[in-house]
Amino acid sequence: MWKRLFVGVMILIFSLSGCNNKEGQEIDEKLSSLDSGESIVGEENKKDDETYSMPESVSYELSSKLNSGRFIKVDAKVSATQTDDISVFSLSYTPMDDAYIRDYADKLFDNGEYTVVKPYQISNLEELNVERNHYMDIWSYYGGTDGAGVKQHYGVHSPISIGPEQNITMIDQQMSEFQESNVVEYKGNQILYQESYEDFDDEGNIAGEVIAKKGKLRGNVDGDEWELRAYGTNENNKHDYDVMIMYKVYTDTEITQCVGVNDFATSCYGNNLLDIDAARADSEEFLKKLGFDKIDNISTFQLVTKVDDKEVNDGYRFIFAPRYDSLPLAFLNSSYVIDTPTYAKVHGIEQACFQEYIHVNITSEGILEVSFYKGYDEPVELTDDAELLSFEDVDIIAKKYIEESFPFTLTISNIELEYVITYYGEEDYALVPVWLYSTEIDVGGWDSTCFGVNALDGSIIEFGFENYAAHVWSY
Repeated sequence: MWKRLFVGVMILIFSLSGCNNKEGQEIDEKLSSLDSGESIVGEENKKDDETYSMPESVSYELSSKLNSGRFIKVDAKVSATQTDDISVFSLSYTPMDDAYIRDYADKLFDNGEYTVVKPYQISNLEELNVERNHYMDIWSYYGGTDGAGVKQHYGVHSPISIGPEQNITMIDQQMSEFQESNVVEYKGNQILYQESYEDFDDEGNIAGEVIAKKGKLRGNVDGDEWELRAYGTNENNKHDYDVMIMYKVYTDTEITQCVGVNDFATSCYGNNLLDIDAARADSEEFLKKLGFDKIDNISTFQLVTKVDDKEVNDGYRFIFAPRYDSLPLAFLNSSYVIDTPTYAKVHGIEQACFQEYIHVNITSEGILEVSFYKGYDEPVELTDDAELLSFEDVDIIAKKYIEESFPFTLTISNIELEYVITYYGEEDYALVPVWLYSTEIDVGGWDSTCFGVNALDGSIIEFGFENYAAHVWSY
């Protein structure tokens, strides 16, 4: 028998009273209490011909207690691809281990052939010299001491610009401190290496030990040299995250900026040299080879690249997400809190859960980089007909939150129903429909997510984001 989400009197109370909830109440009591015998819909309350009612837009102004009473304007289009027959899923996190990475590597590299590159700190002198010579070749390709030598790899908010010369510096440092006792031999097909470090809280006190996992593979893709780098931590289930980045080593393209798909990029850099539909199709075909048959292109940026030292509008970054059902997975792009993990804060409880994204950078030179964030497996359908709170009640909850707790002065321009992966219980994740309130950043041309209202129980979800890909470039 399928599990069913039970949403009872709690929804009605919250819809009428807003945020009058006890601090510290467990998320599984607030978000999605599980019960094997009861349905989320409630047959006595649902009519076969009942349709969900929502306006095409909403417009109002509110003053916030957190920004000295300044006004926050809501002038937003309201949209949803579907409001009935919506499924809710539980998701299991797939930990990144050697088998997980090897599955990607076998599909990515030509003939499934690749070599494992050990981290510098556990390599012997021969291995360090081999790596140093390799990076000297790459540096020479990019101009050596007379050229920049750095290929920019842009994250969501900031560039990651570790180039071959930085790797040479790190190798030289390791060689100067070399001790034979630090050398570690890998076993058979071992890929990941584990290291521990101390985590600190906001006051600078030691908060505990974090176990980090990282690995690097090198091989050919269609005859060109590529690397696959992986990084993850298992600090605890809430803050667990994994990143894998596959990228082309030798390229003639330097990515210098990532901008929105709007008139700003065209006015600054001219029309894009790459057809967007053809580029998207090539990206989707590449991902199919890696086993991703059902994906949505949930956000798109343009890549500004250098051609003969001139910046041109050439290429795209497509952000894909696995498709689970009728709604797309939300792209949580928050520009306001960039020094914290991606998390949902529900009724004051920090629930660190990571959305599942795939980034593909493609230019006229072809696909240069593919990044994978987080990984979930074995979705279990909890219900296929979730009952949504009325939009009127959702907007009342949003207004109360803006007035009492929202700290920014801006204009909210879009309200859309999308899936968000959120956390509940000790070890479980849920994929639930959420009304996302977003503002448009004019220069970038994309929506920045402000907050969300859970469409099932009215809980407020706050978002923050940090780009973890920087860890991947550490060796």
